[in-house]
Amino acid sequence: MKKIVSFFDKLTTPANLTIKDGITFWQEKVLLTLLLVTVGLGLITYIPSFVLSVMENLWFIAIVDTLIYIFLLFLFFRPNLSFTFRAASISIISYLLGMVLIITLGPFGAGPVWLFFFPVITGVLLGYRMAFGALLINTLTITGLGFLIKYNLTDLLVSFNFKPWHLAVENPLEKWVVISLNFMLLNIVATLSVTTILSGLQSSMMAIAKSDKKHRRIFENILDVYFETSMEGIILEVSISVEKISQYSQNELRGQSIFNIFEDPHQCDEAIKNIIQTGYLKDHEIRLVNKDGNIHFCSVNARILKDKNGSPEKIIGIFRDISDQ
Repeated sequence: MKKIVSFFDKLTTPANLTIKDGITFWQEKVLLTLLLVTVGLGLITYIPSFVLSVMENLWFIAIVDTLIYIFLLFLFFRPNLSFTFRAASISIISYLLGMVLIITLGPFGAGPVWLFFFPVITGVLLGYRMAFGALLINTLTITGLGFLIKYNLTDLLVSFNFKPWHLAVENPLEKWVVISLNFMLLNIVATLSVTTILSGLQSSMMAIAKSDKKHRRIFENILDVYFETSMEGIILEVSISVEKISQYSQNELRGQSIFNIFEDPHQCDEAIKNIIQTGYLKDHEIRLVNKDGNIHFCSVNARILKDKNGSPEKIIGIFRDISDQ
């Protein structure tokens, strides 16, 4: 089962994006998942639908279903196409399929279900503005169908070899208005709920990315050396300024024991014991050995960072080279 899930996740993970890309990554992942499920499970629904359409002489539906399925295969196997094109294609297909089903089977078949899906998936993939556009199209479509019902124009479809719509005998327009109002209300609520959440997430991610970039810039340009170690002295993080003192790169030091850069490991052990006992170090002098074997006298300020349970999690602090003082 894990292999199946892993394979599915691999097929639906964008090749040119990462989670750090925020909402864009998840929109692409939703699109790939939608295409995969539609192509896979869609075949199960396409075959009986095609057969039934042929049996009932609904060749228009059979042809449209076939063309749509072929186009979905094309989109699935061409991930190099632009996201906007593929996403817009999915939205347009949902609307067209809904209209085909309504024209062929009437407004009380499966057509409205696809129309309901149209603005929701548009909002998920293409955002607020496109979702509002899709809702407007749905409103005009529902209004247009009401116009056909009011003026008994649905019989004109028979002249184009479509079956007549089965409408209510009494008050067909009034009943359609009630159904349409409920349809649009739920459609608007569902679409706005989804797009509001996505818009909020996108804003939050952008704010986090901006803040992270700001702090990363400070972190990379700080003159003192910022560091984080485990309670055992394993280096978890260190600023790029460490290279000037130690000649070691950040990547060389991450994951290494801080004991390795102390001239006297016993001094390091004592420093860790002191910080565990008091919770902090202030202007504590240490001697570090750089990559070339030279000794640097440094002053350290550090404290223990605790987790949410109040237990010591790691040591954070800064040190500066005072060899010239």
